Amino acid sequence: MKFDRLGSSGLAIQVAMAAARVIPERPLLYLADRISSRVAREVSPSALAVRANQSVVRGLPKDDPEIDRAVQAVFHNAGRGQVDLFRALGRGREALLRGCDISPELVQRIESARGQGRGLVLVGPHIGAFDFFMLTIAARGYPVHAISPADPAGSYRLQNSLRTKYGAVTMPASPEAVRTSINQLLEGGILVTGMDRPASKGERIEFFGREAFLPTGFAKLAIRTNSLLLPAMIVPDRPNHYQAEALEILEPPKERTDAAVTGLAREVLRQMEPVIREYADHWLMFFPVWPDA
Repeated sequence: MKFDRLGSSGLAIQVAMAAARVIPERPLLYLADRISSRVAREVSPSALAVRANQSVVRGLPKDDPEIDRAVQAVFHNAGRGQVDLFRALGRGREALLRGCDISPELVQRIESARGQGRGLVLVGPHIGAFDFFMLTIAARGYPVHAISPADPAGSYRLQNSLRTKYGAVTMPASPEAVRTSINQLLEGGILVTGMDRPASKGERIEFFGREAFLPTGFAKLAIRTNSLLLPAMIVPDRPNHYQAEALEILEPPKERTDAAVTGLAREVLRQMEPVIREYADHWLMFFPVWPDA
């Protein structure tokens, strides 16, 4: 079985969680490094996707030696991020809080939205341990919910269960999930979602100078519920530790048109491009973002 198939089955997450409870950190990191190094060398859909994505972000040919190094770095950082997350989950809420600080700017913007009685859409890229970002916000007592890919299988089902267990209620994408999100936002809740995973039903939109099919539902929900939209992300700031940061908060336009949705989504992408470029080694996107890359 290919390693990328093993991961998508959910078995890898179960094994990692069990290992994180009983194996000391150093040998666990060594094991994660060995597994991620092997995955990076495989000719698998995930490895090919990382190579293509890194090529676009860095503006280099896919066969450039720097891209070889980048692919290894992405899988290396993915493995270590999972170790950090599962070790924290095994130790409970306080370990989550110790593992990720939230910047004063992010706290202020969350509190500002709540003070106005408005919903907040937190949207970010898959940099670092994305679930760490979501769960540490929930662990601080904020009413967090999320929408995951539709018809989750394997690892996605398990991830959704873990998110809900630790306070970030997660529902697979569906009309019911959208209705729930609308109600939560209208009541001043927080929706956390990604903006960089390609979607077959997404909108063709420019990203790093090329067209990609990306989701714009987060922008549509912000406009429909008059919720503030805040691009944010979690970035590694030292070994085994992360920092959640906020970018420029966005006021949704009053118009409920397709053009308004596209314009708001494009502004989020514009803010995120330099972040992804700076943390390209930590951009854990294992699906091909650009069809022609």
